[in-house]
Amino acid sequence: MKAKKSLVDLARLIFPRYCSLPPSKVHYYLAKLLTETDKNIIIALPREFAKSTYAWLFFPAWNVLTGKYRFLVYIAASKDRAEEQFRTLRAEIQSHPLLTQVAEVITDKVDVLEYKDKLTGELHLIKVFGAGQNLRGLRYQEKRPDIVILDDIEKLEEISSEKQRQKLKEWFFADVLPLSLAGRFFIIGTILHEDSLLNSLLNNPPEGFVALRYGVLDEQDYPTWPEKYSLKEIQAKKEEYRKRGLLHLWYAEYMNQPIAPETQIFKRECFRYYNPKDLKWRENNYSVFTTVDLAISEAYTADYTAIVTIAVSPQNHWFVLDIDYGRYDPSETIEAIFRAVVKYQPLKVGIEKVAYQQALAHFLEKEMVKRNQFFEIVPLKAQKAKELRIQALQPRFRAGTIWFPVNAAFLTELESELLMFPRGKHDDLIDAFAYMEQIATPPVYYRTDDIEIPSVSAF
Repeated sequence: MKAKKSLVDLARLIFPRYCSLPPSKVHYYLAKLLTETDKNIIIALPREFAKSTYAWLFFPAWNVLTGKYRFLVYIAASKDRAEEQFRTLRAEIQSHPLLTQVAEVITDKVDVLEYKDKLTGELHLIKVFGAGQNLRGLRYQEKRPDIVILDDIEKLEEISSEKQRQKLKEWFFADVLPLSLAGRFFIIGTILHEDSLLNSLLNNPPEGFVALRYGVLDEQDYPTWPEKYSLKEIQAKKEEYRKRGLLHLWYAEYMNQPIAPETQIFKRECFRYYNPKDLKWRENNYSVFTTVDLAISEAYTADYTAIVTIAVSPQNHWFVLDIDYGRYDPSETIEAIFRAVVKYQPLKVGIEKVAYQQALAHFLEKEMVKRNQFFEIVPLKAQKAKELRIQALQPRFRAGTIWFPVNAAFLTELESELLMFPRGKHDDLIDAFAYMEQIATPPVYYRTDDIEIPSVSAF
């Protein structure tokens, strides 16, 4: 009797040693796409998400038990990689007590597996290839492949070459797509570059293809596989990549949100850092300013309220002193503003001019009297589109006049927003920062002797 279990349940039953962690909802959906539909699928999943285990072991084992596909073609980044991935299935099909009841192996080679279904007498063939190999005219018993599975076919060492990326795209459209006009395609992988084949297919799927993209966090910033990656672990991994100057790589490999360095508006090499212990901004009478970007909603998926405070040197260098951000209600926003005022004594506090700002300013003025803590509130005007306002910071970064405090808690979020701009999920911190252009000025009176700008050469 043919198996009718779902692929996930079947895998946990017959391959428990490969299923040490409970599957995620994404795995159940992946299994459904593989076994319960005949659609052409393009799907991006994060690194270490068991995608190859599903594609190269669970799915073909399921096919042995169901007999749905008779001619399967697999493609990996290289022939060696394909043969390596194929090795586990070849071993299991000849040793697993359940699979050996169904499949009688006829041919077993490093790149070919042919077997006969003992229940139906039908022959089945699996062939594996590396990207770039000649696939034209591929047939089995005068039959084209029923399904072609491409798993991570791009090489990390070649992805930075525009010539190699173009060569792979040409091979895909000229050799791979014509392989099976009546069969189906299942393309799975992790995005390595903004101009990669996988990302290009996701952004512009061929006719008849369904495109899906997943990261370790979903749209609500919840872990997509919490049993493997808790939110705390994800944040720690992201911070580790940031410290190494590889945030763009984290976004590509774990969120499938690539951005090529050559297309980044704000580049990692333009970020400069200072040690807060060495910055004598009070002694040198730097000008201090605070800007506030308000978020209306407190919902988990809402934008952040961001309060940015900087010190401006006589040389017109901006030193970020602090960024306080969160999904704050009005009272929490007021408390956050007063925290910045009490700690840094800014000359001006700029607040985004929206209807909410007018009400907030009214409550702030009342609180000033209660707390005996007074400061000037300046309405900030959105005189141009937010993207243009943020982009106006670029010349300052390129000139090396913006400095971040080493190891500040807000750096991961701030650098993420800068590196992913304008395609990132959030831009609240950098929007508040961009408003500094309206109020931040160097000090008018200062000592004439040279003031050394502190630097941290290790960063």
